[in-house]
Amino acid sequence: MIKPLSMLKTGERGKIVRIEGGMGVIKRLTDLGFVPEQEVEVIRSAPRGPVAIKIKGAVYALGRGIADKIYVEEVHE
Repeated sequence: MIKPLSMLKTGERGKIVRIEGGMGVIKRLTDLGFVPEQEVEVIRSAPRGPVAIKIKGAVYALGRGIADKIYVEEVHE
């Protein structure tokens, strides 16, 4: 099932399917490694506030608005 990255819970992983938004947002996320087929893991997610994401060994805190624009397919072990 494809859903926004912001909907994953702490400890869940997903594979990026697409990123929506303007060219600036897409370029910035792409430069950080957020590209289709890349796997991400949610390190910390609370109902409010940023979502901490681990991707390619690096950890980033994304605002909910940005995390809502990154669509992932959940990865199960």
